[in-house]
Amino acid sequence: MAKSQLDQIKSHLKSGRTISPLEALGLYGVFRLAARIKELRDKGWPITTDNRTDPNGKKYAVYFLEDKGTHGLPDFALPEWAQRGDVA
Repeated sequence: MAKSQLDQIKSHLKSGRTISPLEALGLYGVFRLAARIKELRDKGWPITTDNRTDPNGKKYAVYFLEDKGTHGLPDFALPEWAQRGDVA
């Protein structure tokens, strides 16, 4: 069974890589990356946006997982998403 676009983007981000709209289109056929990122954020994923400008002056966004860090907290003190292991 093929992975959904959301699952592909989650795996990509969990691997520690960034993703841009052009990469999402080329790698996974995702035309609306910002919409998929919003869905992940709505589920509690700590995704950060880095706004960039290409050499021609065109603006675009690059997304990555924010490193929240657990600061040595015991499992019961971690946020729910971290306890489930949703974000690496």
